[in-house]
Amino acid sequence: MKGFALVFEAIVAGPARRRPLRALLPVLGIAIGVAAIAAINHANRSITESFRDAAGALAGRSDFAVTGARGVPVAALASFSFLWDHGAFAPSVTGSAVAADGTGEILQILGVDPGGDAAVREMRLVSSPHEGRPRSRLELLSPNSVFVPAPLAARHRLSPGQPFRVVAGGVEQTVHLAGLLELSGLARAAGGDLLVADLFT
Repeated sequence: MKGFALVFEAIVAGPARRRPLRALLPVLGIAIGVAAIAAINHANRSITESFRDAAGALAGRSDFAVTGARGVPVAALASFSFLWDHGAFAPSVTGSAVAADGTGEILQILGVDPGGDAAVREMRLVSSPHEGRPRSRLELLSPNSVFVPAPLAARHRLSPGQPFRVVAGGVEQTVHLAGLLELSGLARAAGGDLLVADLFT
């Protein structure tokens, strides 16, 4: 034990007293390294949770999703009809678009079947061009129209019924705003930067 104390005095304590700054720097370096590793782990967990949350918002109450390298042909949907004996299923198409109003904002597109999608995904309208006249989502989401979250509409100064130009698939197109979505459930996907369209639009 005495030998250890002598070695510690010679190698650590003695030099630390003579050059305190030189002794402090390695301790500080180790502390910074540990803090950096902890911060990276925390950031990774946050990013993973964010992706999981976005995927969950798109998938909704789905227990599983069927995908293909080039999508699933519409004709193949008939082969999934057995699922109606056990629950519900709803087709969807995803993609991306760019707002063509000068902002260059990147938006995620989700094409859904308005008639049957309610069984899978939560989508609540808060405003439409037909206020006071109850309309179903099936009636409102006509071809070349979209639903968008209310914050997205506010950023682009859009109100229900107005046209909105986007570039999708390299082609500029004009869609009409059929209604505003409450920022919960499906509308939270992609951080709220979402266009919900009819499946065939």
